Amino acid sequence: MKPLRIEFAAFGSYPGVVSVDFTALAARGLFVVTGDTGTGKTTIFDAMSYALFGEMPLKPGHDIRSHHADASQPTYARFTFEVGDATYVAERSPDQLRPALRGGGFTNDKAKASLTRIDRSATTSLATKVNEMKRAVAEVVGLDAEQFRRVMLLPQGEVARFLLDESSDRETLLSALFGGDVYDRIGTALQQEAARLGREVAHADETLRHHLANARTRLVQLQQLLDLADSLPDDLQRDAFEALVGQCSAPLAALRHDSEMATLDAAARATALTEGKHSAHRFQQAVEIRTSLDDLDRRSPEVEARARAADASARARPVVTAAGLHAEQAATLAEAGEAVDSLLAAVEQVAHQHDLEVRSQPGEALTADLEALAATVREHTDLLDALAGAVEDLATAEQEVARNRDLEAGARTTLDLERGRLEVIDTRVAALHGAAEALTRVDGETKQLQDALTDVESRDRARSRVHACAEALRSAEDISEQVLRRYIDTTAPRLAAQLRPGAPCPVCGSSEHPAPAVVHDGDPVDLDAVAAAQAAVDDVRQELQRATADLGEFQARLGEWAQSSAEHLQALLEDSRKRLAAARADSDELVALASERTDVELRRQTAQSEVDRLTGIIEAGEATVAERHLAVEACTAAAAGVLPERVEALRRVVAELRSLAGQLGRLRSEEHAAQTAVKVAAEALDQALDTSGFSDVAAAQSAMVPESEEQEALRQRNALSTEHQQLQGRLQALEQQGIPDVPPDVVQLTEAAAQSEERSRGLVARRTRADDAAGDLASELDQYDRAGAGSQDLRRRAHLTDRAQQVCRGQVGSRVSLRRWVLGRELERVVAVASVHLSQMTSGRYTIRRVAEHVGGRSARGLDLEVLDAHTGRARSPRTLSGGEQFQASLALALGLADVVSQGGAGSGKRIEALFVDEGFGSLDPRALDDAIETLHQLQATGRMIGAITHVEAMKERLHPGIVVTRLPDGKGSTLRVNP
Repeated sequence: MKPLRIEFAAFGSYPGVVSVDFTALAARGLFVVTGDTGTGKTTIFDAMSYALFGEMPLKPGHDIRSHHADASQPTYARFTFEVGDATYVAERSPDQLRPALRGGGFTNDKAKASLTRIDRSATTSLATKVNEMKRAVAEVVGLDAEQFRRVMLLPQGEVARFLLDESSDRETLLSALFGGDVYDRIGTALQQEAARLGREVAHADETLRHHLANARTRLVQLQQLLDLADSLPDDLQRDAFEALVGQCSAPLAALRHDSEMATLDAAARATALTEGKHSAHRFQQAVEIRTSLDDLDRRSPEVEARARAADASARARPVVTAAGLHAEQAATLAEAGEAVDSLLAAVEQVAHQHDLEVRSQPGEALTADLEALAATVREHTDLLDALAGAVEDLATAEQEVARNRDLEAGARTTLDLERGRLEVIDTRVAALHGAAEALTRVDGETKQLQDALTDVESRDRARSRVHACAEALRSAEDISEQVLRRYIDTTAPRLAAQLRPGAPCPVCGSSEHPAPAVVHDGDPVDLDAVAAAQAAVDDVRQELQRATADLGEFQARLGEWAQSSAEHLQALLEDSRKRLAAARADSDELVALASERTDVELRRQTAQSEVDRLTGIIEAGEATVAERHLAVEACTAAAAGVLPERVEALRRVVAELRSLAGQLGRLRSEEHAAQTAVKVAAEALDQALDTSGFSDVAAAQSAMVPESEEQEALRQRNALSTEHQQLQGRLQALEQQGIPDVPPDVVQLTEAAAQSEERSRGLVARRTRADDAAGDLASELDQYDRAGAGSQDLRRRAHLTDRAQQVCRGQVGSRVSLRRWVLGRELERVVAVASVHLSQMTSGRYTIRRVAEHVGGRSARGLDLEVLDAHTGRARSPRTLSGGEQFQASLALALGLADVVSQGGAGSGKRIEALFVDEGFGSLDPRALDDAIETLHQLQATGRMIGAITHVEAMKERLHPGIVVTRLPDGKGSTLRVNP
């Protein structure tokens, strides 16, 4: 990740818009961010973290707006950076009030966040909502907020955390940076796979036991079927089966031979029984057929006589049928003539009753008279319909005018109400004039008082810390002086303890030591005790310096409130909050009134438009009413003398005459058709007599018999002939098959076949069960062998997988999990780089190393750190270092961590190409400061941009002031300047 630009506005101590172009500072590589205490140096990098993650190191993320910013200036932070070949822009703004665009007052803008990717040819939106940002930023940057400030932003007070963390806390960060979770997933996956394979092995064992138990059951069944009495053990093993199966071979073969012989005998006896049954059946059928033929010969003469009478009746039937049809058609023709005459009389009667001139004769004359009469009826009907329609249209127009007048009255009432409400709203708005300005002013005063109260409370705590540190410093200095005096007082005894007989004294050079000095009170004090006492003094002095600096910062920030008490400010704040609540209520009411006025004005305009619209509609409706009065008068004049009753009576007469005329045409058609039918029937009768052989219809009628008797006589003759032929054929077929003179004894044959079949079935069933048992036995043994051979690879894989998951989980071997082992190696990489930096900063005195994983035969935590002191040759806990030494070690470790991660060492694979260190250099002596600056130069030489946030003058003098933060002339906030 490479920072390109940070821009923010109304943020922290910056009331306006400021920006930092990191590309302009990249050429320098190493620079400092300077400015007075409390001006907002750290805020630059707070904005960077806020834009990405919505939070800041050591500060709450919800109260970021500058108290000095103009109400119209929105608060936001926009961070532009580069990852790989793509550029990204992260932008975020909090919930904030802004002046409303209309109606005065304020409106609340919700928090916003977005992440955009800019490639050479396209712009892609990766996140547009606050809840999407963390996931999207983590995917792009590869770090969360905590990890980001560990490897890129090193905030005040946080530099030493990684050095002093517990092993478990250090493991959490290393896991996130170097992908430790993947090794947990590997171990979990191996554990799950080992469990799964273990279940498969257990299933394979159960399968083997199942096949072996089934084989034993089948062997017992086979022995019982072969009458081999032999008890088998319950735990019969596989290798014992071969001999036991061999003992069954001979008895099984004998059983198979006996069953085959019995089957052949049963088949022979079944064949003999079948042949005997067939012979007996043929004998019986021949007897029955000969009896039936004799009966047919006796019935034949009578059947033939009835059949000849049926033939004569069949020839006479067409003649009788044609004669009947001719008589029916003649009667129909007579009826049709009578109907035509009757209908003509009815037409004359209707015309006479209504004094109408209608010609009562069929054809065109009657039709023409009816059409003329219908035309008169239609003319009178049209005049009456026009008059009724004009009257209805007039009534409709008058009703519409009345309805619109009612609607107009209602609209005018609504218009008057809305005008009255507008007057009330305008009066109240005038009374609330200035509410928005009052809210802004009181809100600003309240926030200033809240900040001042917080700073006063912090000032009071810092003042107490200063007093406590001063007392502790005096006590530590007294103890250090006593230890130093004791060290001086015991110098001679310490030297005397080193004297050896005959060796020269290091002080006087004499080889004789008649009275060496001894310690009379307590043990000698060595140099380590003096150094420890002085280190304690240094620690307390540094704490006093920090407390004094904090006190000065709070005093400077308080300004006019520097001499105020917390109680006084609390009282002022309570009063300001009450005024703020009242001002906020007035502002809210003003906003609500503005919104309501817009709605009321819209309703007034709508009511006015409705009144105007309805007035126009009423005027048009009144004109329509006048027009329709004229139309009614015209239609009334046109229909004068036309009586509706007479028109309706004529309509009914026309309909009745038309119906009669239609019936007359239909009857004339029927009369003509009947004449044709009579002629055709007479011709058909003559033809039927010619072909029947009868002289006249009477002769044919005398030969007729009922049709059912006729058909039955013919059927009986045909059936008799057919049955006689069939019986003769069956008898011939039986004679060809052979008809015995005496029928065989079927009962005796049946008993013999049944006995043989029963014996055969018993032997076959026994042999089948024995064959099935032998086959199942062989199958179970074969499945056992194949299952055993097939599970060997499974057992090998299960063993190896279980071993692997135990190793990964630290349950065998070195007893270190895969995750911690890998993270330990990554920590060694970090420590190796950090040791180079620390050694240079401390002139070779200190280096860092990871604590060995096995100490004294017990398992260590694996990720602990210790510092090697070249002066003593011993390892020390980082917590025993002085404040300045802790800063050096922490900075070296942070640089090492950032260096490894920035070179692609993170689990995400993302490079971090910049590092910003916030303070801490004030605790270094001149020599250590020189070494730290040289270390920063060396780190920058690897291609990373380094920014140091400091107020140490030596740092400002020796490094380029890339960003300079200054207070605004009026004291209301800060601004900055970038020096490329």
